[in-house]
Amino acid sequence: MLAKFGVRRPVFTLMIFIGLFVIGIFSIMKLPLDLLPNISFPAVSILTLYPGAGVEEVEENITKVVEEAVSTTSGIENVTSKTKEGVSVVTLKFTWNTNVDAAVNDIRDKLDMASSFLPEDVKRPTIFKFDLSSMPIMFIGFNADKSYPELYDILDKKVVEPLRRIEGVGAVIEMGGMQNRINIRIDKKRMEHYNLTFDRIVGAIKGSNLNYPTGKIIVGKRDLTLRVPGEFKSLDDIKNIIVGNVGNNVIRIRDVADVEEGYAKKERFVRVNGKSSIVLIVEKRSGGNTVAVSQKVRESLKHIKSTLPPDVDYNLVFDSADFIKHTINNLLVTILWGGVLIFIIVFIFLRSFKGSIIVALTIPFSLIIAFIFLYIRGYTMNMISISSLAIAIGMVVDNAIVVFENIYHFREKGYDPAHASIEATGEVARAITASTLTTIAIFFPIVLISGIVAVMFKQLAIAVIIVLAASLFCSMTLTPMLSFKLMRNVKKPEITGAYRRFYYSIERGMEALRRAYGIFLSKVLQKKKLTVAVALLIFLVSFIPLLTGYIGTEFTPREDQGVVNGTISLPYGTRLSVTDSIARKIEKIIDKDVPEKVVSYVKGGTSATGFGAIMGRAEGEDIINLMIQLVPKNKRKRSDLDISYQLENEIAKIPGIRKIDMTSEDPMQSMILGGAKPVSVDIYCHNFERADSVAKVVKDIMKDIPGTKDISISRESGKPELQIVLNREKLQKMGLSIYSISSALNKAYLGVKVGDFRRGGKTEDIFLDVSSADDNSMEMLKSFSFVTPFGNKVRLSDIAEFKERSAPIEIERKDRERVVHVEAATYHRAPGDVARELKKKLSSMVFPEGVDVSVKGSYETMGTTFRTLTIAMILGILLVYMVMASQFESFIDPFVIAFSIPFAVVGVLLALFYTGTTLNMMSFVGLVMLVGIVVNNAILLVDYTNTLRRRDKMPLVEAILTASKRRLRPILMTTLTTIFGVLPLAVYTGEGSESWRPLGVAIIGGLSISTLVTLIIVPTIYLIFESRKKRGVSP
Repeated sequence: MLAKFGVRRPVFTLMIFIGLFVIGIFSIMKLPLDLLPNISFPAVSILTLYPGAGVEEVEENITKVVEEAVSTTSGIENVTSKTKEGVSVVTLKFTWNTNVDAAVNDIRDKLDMASSFLPEDVKRPTIFKFDLSSMPIMFIGFNADKSYPELYDILDKKVVEPLRRIEGVGAVIEMGGMQNRINIRIDKKRMEHYNLTFDRIVGAIKGSNLNYPTGKIIVGKRDLTLRVPGEFKSLDDIKNIIVGNVGNNVIRIRDVADVEEGYAKKERFVRVNGKSSIVLIVEKRSGGNTVAVSQKVRESLKHIKSTLPPDVDYNLVFDSADFIKHTINNLLVTILWGGVLIFIIVFIFLRSFKGSIIVALTIPFSLIIAFIFLYIRGYTMNMISISSLAIAIGMVVDNAIVVFENIYHFREKGYDPAHASIEATGEVARAITASTLTTIAIFFPIVLISGIVAVMFKQLAIAVIIVLAASLFCSMTLTPMLSFKLMRNVKKPEITGAYRRFYYSIERGMEALRRAYGIFLSKVLQKKKLTVAVALLIFLVSFIPLLTGYIGTEFTPREDQGVVNGTISLPYGTRLSVTDSIARKIEKIIDKDVPEKVVSYVKGGTSATGFGAIMGRAEGEDIINLMIQLVPKNKRKRSDLDISYQLENEIAKIPGIRKIDMTSEDPMQSMILGGAKPVSVDIYCHNFERADSVAKVVKDIMKDIPGTKDISISRESGKPELQIVLNREKLQKMGLSIYSISSALNKAYLGVKVGDFRRGGKTEDIFLDVSSADDNSMEMLKSFSFVTPFGNKVRLSDIAEFKERSAPIEIERKDRERVVHVEAATYHRAPGDVARELKKKLSSMVFPEGVDVSVKGSYETMGTTFRTLTIAMILGILLVYMVMASQFESFIDPFVIAFSIPFAVVGVLLALFYTGTTLNMMSFVGLVMLVGIVVNNAILLVDYTNTLRRRDKMPLVEAILTASKRRLRPILMTTLTTIFGVLPLAVYTGEGSESWRPLGVAIIGGLSISTLVTLIIVPTIYLIFESRKKRGVSP
């Protein structure tokens, strides 16, 4: 027996726990900090760039081909795609148990096979695998005055490279600035005068800029590699390239173009706090320590700053480590306060400082063992793992309380210290083992199930299991050993003054409560049917707030992370310069109306990589993206949601704005839902007009539902497009092709990179386009001339017709069907309630043939998650029953004990209703956990009742009353320690508290009501079943 070992070998026992404590401290120091566990979402995106191609052209030639190629990959749950001008993004979402690395290899092979079906000038598809742990952790804005034109190169050499070398940094991406390049500006009139074509000029430049290996030659006893060095050394090398001839005169590049050192065309603007800036986006390696990487980057920046020009300065636009540190620190504070409150509760009940210390020592040793496990398993110290400890802190003392209270009872009966410690522990060993195993059992389904619940809470479940197992070990070794050593005298101490009044008032109060409870219980046992009927009525009535909508539902509680994000859309086709001027007006509004601002980050235009499309962000010359970092939550009166709502109203007053979408982004929910808003309606239909008309109807319906804001339709038409419809017959007669005409126009109006220019260890693009001095009008386009293979010139207007139309901005597809999303954010109303009302209204509508409509967004994810948690709870109840049946060797006793579970549901619903908390994933997890917690009190009652009947031969009713009164103190103590242990979770309001508050509220409400009802209903049900058994009546 463990208790006997602890009492007989106290020094050995003490050394074991001191050793664990030392190892635990080492583990805590080595554990990395992060917001969430390392999560790799089972999703892969395929980005394909097709510069200059229209939306429908990209859909037909890129998106459909990629979808067809990869849709047979094993483990796919669904295939979605977004097609924009020149960009195709196909996203594959897999089931959660899929090996994504193996799937990526399969996808790569399928794309290689499909490459022959893609257009020749399309960029090679790029595969992105989602990994939350490798997402950007820092945004750093650099600005300068005189040095701004060279700032991009300065940062590239002196900042980017040093930061990339920092341990844990995965990538550093530059956004904004002026990039040096060699510009070749073609004078189209001179080019046409010499009968030259773009393709000829491009070919001449590329063919003159090569370092080409040509083989080997044997010279004596040596092999020499042959190489022709032909890369450009100066601008004159480019200017002097021969591209044609007229008679005996050669035509060089300088005759038809200006060659100059300059900058890339401005395609975006980036400002931080109103100053033109370059933003460095820092990503950490997968599995890296976010806080440690952030700290190293900050320290490196302090050193780097001294090497930069004096006018270069920087601002930390965003650092996720700040929120992580605040969140983890706040959680640790809740654990500390929980420990203090637990000690106070134990001291009040035991009225013994030594006894309180003995019980409280279970807390640090149990938690220390959990930290050792986290370190060995390679986990991080994150919000989930720390929350598990905050939850468990109130439960780890339960076993120690029961053991110590029983040892104290034995000592009062006259047993010597050693005998009392061993025998008292042995008497309750089965009960505390059963109660611990039942609590552990409820967490096993969370470990075993799949889906987002398992991904998010597997670490929590394992940590709680370890903590509870450690607490059982402590209570059966450390607690009896310390009781044997420290509690040799149990006589009432000689006390005076205020402590004497406190000591005896608690004793009198407890005795009065025990008597009152005994009297009340005896009356209840005489009216068993009425008691059961009242309990059933309470259970049914508790569901009214949920069924009537007074308890809101949502997928996850949103957090105030102190960041406001926004996307402002201007009329389609708005030029970047106009967008820039609107952005400056918005920045003035931010400075005026957001005093909580720490730093603002505003950008417009398109990214060169297309990464924004992968993340679901809108981009374009008519789009403004903004991010505002706010002061900490405790230093402002407005929430980030209120700030974004009020800021949206002010921005809406600016003339010329088409759409505003202000959000306070929740990164976790955004990642899980792929950037979708909480409420979303999917409209499936291939026909544009039909789908768009239904989308407008749905949008109008959404507007009438209270609590909706920022309603948007994902596919909007209206972008002006000029189609050049070529006459095929004329082209064929002239020896021209659609490709040759399109290629020439592409190079003329978009430009083309024709090579690299290397010097001084730096590589610059060589870019060819048409001189900005040329007229960019409609007439100039029509007069655009081409040279036929026969040497004749032909104008574009002679071989084409011009049609202006409105083209779709974006085409979305799901499972290879076109889909339109009508999305809405919510404001001061639970998303689940909005979605239910919307679904009810849509169900009464009749839609055109070929149109399918369904409500999605977080509502769908919430439903899937709740179903998974319900299954987990049912499996947990079965496991709990099996554990209890094994412990009691009875089918009836576990059934009686299980009657405490329904009233945990009652308590949770009442607590959510009273506090205005939603039913979400966190509160539902709390409900699942309660299944294993609330049965512990009933186990103590039933086990001791059976002991009295078996050992002391007590009559049934007397045994019930005696056991109930005798176990009242430990039941109240264990309940109150658990409640007060998680109380800080429920009442704390610091950063991150929104996530764990519903968990604390659910546990407190469920345990409180269940305990009160258990003290009445379990003895009553026990009496009913045992009375039937005595009469020989089968229950």
